Amino acid sequence: MRTRLFHVAVYAALGLGIPLLAFWFGVRQGAEVALMLDSIPRGGLSLYQLQKLKEGGSTNMATLLESDVDIALISAYRLDHHPLRLILEPLSGLSLPYEDSLVRLANYRRSHPSPLRTEALALEPMGATVDAAADRASLLEAARGTQAMIASTVNRYAFPNSRTEGASTP
Repeated sequence: MRTRLFHVAVYAALGLGIPLLAFWFGVRQGAEVALMLDSIPRGGLSLYQLQKLKEGGSTNMATLLESDVDIALISAYRLDHHPLRLILEPLSGLSLPYEDSLVRLANYRRSHPSPLRTEALALEPMGATVDAAADRASLLEAARGTQAMIASTVNRYAFPNSRTEGASTP
């Protein structure tokens, strides 16, 4: 009887332990690989930005960098609201260790409105076709959604007194 109980306990431990261990390693390794994969196109973008800086052109580069700020704030929002965060964070050992960066990003965005916010995008010229009107409506709807995510992240991480005079909300 004890031998049978021992075998059941061993099989149960192996049956639960191996998949949990594999899941933990998979999530942790997957997160690291995702960061590595993300660094390659960012490096290519940095080359483009460096080239434009050397040529004296900074308008497009500034817009690209502003979009990086927006993307970081949107990513923080999505991470904060991810349904598996409460489970995966303790299992993987990964957390959101970038709170200092998020505070700086949120303070910056609070003081410097995004050039990609809905109001700014609505002023951009677009074709006069029916498809262009539909594209504009879709673009502005998506911009409203991302603007809400950015505003939520800014409200969470920015210092209350970080707003400078004349700056509007993100």
